[in-house]
Amino acid sequence: MNELLSTDAQDRENLLGRITELERQLAEAQAMIRELKGQIEALQRAGKRQATPFARRERVENPKKPGRKQGKGVFKSREKPTVEEVNTTKKAKLSGCPSCGCDLVDGKIIKRYDKAATPFRRVLASDQVSLEIKARLTNLYLHLNPVALRNSIDQKVALLWKLVQ
Repeated sequence: MNELLSTDAQDRENLLGRITELERQLAEAQAMIRELKGQIEALQRAGKRQATPFARRERVENPKKPGRKQGKGVFKSREKPTVEEVNTTKKAKLSGCPSCGCDLVDGKIIKRYDKAATPFRRVLASDQVSLEIKARLTNLYLHLNPVALRNSIDQKVALLWKLVQ
């Protein structure tokens, strides 16, 4: 009988030990689940916000200033070559201003402006357009009446509004 009691006591101790171990594992699993749920919610919130592609989630406490630090590195442009390094020298004559192409007279820029002209007048003055096309455009230009064209457009717009309403 004593043996039976001692076996029951051992079984009970084993079962209690197993129960405490399982409760500890359950508590760890629940803590991990809470942490993962928090991460999921944070990611879902971040997904809804539109931010720059390289936005930081957490701010750096003491960020570094951008750019090169004072006294670090060489700060000079390329130096002129020495006389010994130069093997040929060429002089270039400018046919016009490098920026706008205007004529140069004694190193001074002379600007020339065209007379103001409509696109139609510029096409007529162009040598690249054939006489046949110029004649067709002139005929079309003479038969256009801007006032009649505007009245026709207004009538058609009014008709469209009637159809919509």
